[in-house]
Amino acid sequence: MHFPPQNCRYIHQKPWSHDARYLLVLNYLQKAREQRFPHHLCSILNRLIQTALSNELYSETEIRHQYRHFQLLLCASEISLQCGNHMSCITDAKKASQLVLPDDYLFFAHLLLGRLYALKGDRLNFRKEYAKCLELRTDCHIGWICLKLMECQYELEIDSNAIDLNFEECIKRDGNSWNTWMAAYNLVRGMNLLQKRDLVSAEEFVAQACSLADFESCLFLCHGMYLLWVRASKNYLA
Repeated sequence: MHFPPQNCRYIHQKPWSHDARYLLVLNYLQKAREQRFPHHLCSILNRLIQTALSNELYSETEIRHQYRHFQLLLCASEISLQCGNHMSCITDAKKASQLVLPDDYLFFAHLLLGRLYALKGDRLNFRKEYAKCLELRTDCHIGWICLKLMECQYELEIDSNAIDLNFEECIKRDGNSWNTWMAAYNLVRGMNLLQKRDLVSAEEFVAQACSLADFESCLFLCHGMYLLWVRASKNYLA
């Protein structure tokens, strides 16, 4: 994947343009994510983000500027997390969580903090950020999927189906994507149960995912392969 040439040309033609710098940061972040955050891209991103954040524009209270400020802080926090700079990660994520924005956005600042605390083994703060995400909520499907994965990956035993209920409410408001998102979510639940060695329940959720996904979709193919893996695991453990 290459960066959109119009963004690169735009910033060379108008280096003072805040829009161009902002879009370039997002493009580089996507590229870095695809390449698993190589050092040279993280260094480039750090310089771009710090330059962008030094602009007085982001101290304005207009929601458009606050939102971009939020996105840049999350980008900076993500890069710090990937580079092992935990203090900077926490500092930038906390700054993002304190901006005056709708809860739906702030959810992701606390999600990032939760990831860091979980990585550090700080279960107390991880639980606090997890609870804060449940309190703030989001209409973004992927937010709930990430939270569900974290709940299992870091063995956060919660006797509640709060994430499941919030996820279903989220996709009910976006009816066109019900099957696709429920298929993805059931796959996640199947993965969680497989990690817990509950192979029978895992197979049930993956089967549900297969029934919801479009026959010709890549998601369906992934589900089918995953179902074979579950069955192979059952045979191996037997």
